[in-house]
Amino acid sequence: MLPIKEGVCQYTELLVTAWVNDMTTWNGDKGSGKPLPPNININFIGQNEGENPVVLHRFTSGDALTDYSATYDDRPANKNVGKWQQVCYTMAINNSSQFEKYFIEVQNNTIHTYGADYAIDDVRVYKNPILKCGEKVLVQHPL
Repeated sequence: MLPIKEGVCQYTELLVTAWVNDMTTWNGDKGSGKPLPPNININFIGQNEGENPVVLHRFTSGDALTDYSATYDDRPANKNVGKWQQVCYTMAINNSSQFEKYFIEVQNNTIHTYGADYAIDDVRVYKNPILKCGEKVLVQHPL
């Protein structure tokens, strides 16, 4: 879990980025089908002391990019194995629920365990606007 430091106010926009590296290789006999590529959920969670965490937003990456145009050991081979792919999404906090702490959780979302071997690196969370809770801002548009 990745904690989000400082408060998160209503209408705060978050940008979450991460890098995923597909490390899936073949296992078993040639008739077992292609291994699953990485597929992850990124959950934005709020929690108060002594209470269960609440998932406020969930992003699903979908399957990582694959390219089975090559062959290895007489099987289709994914050319994207070992290549880093970036995942990113934005969301806005649209409810007024206030929690004591917030964090990001990365969760495996594949349908079974054959495949989906991956590494995750450089998970980052950006907040906008960078205002303190309750602070007022006057925005003027040029004429």
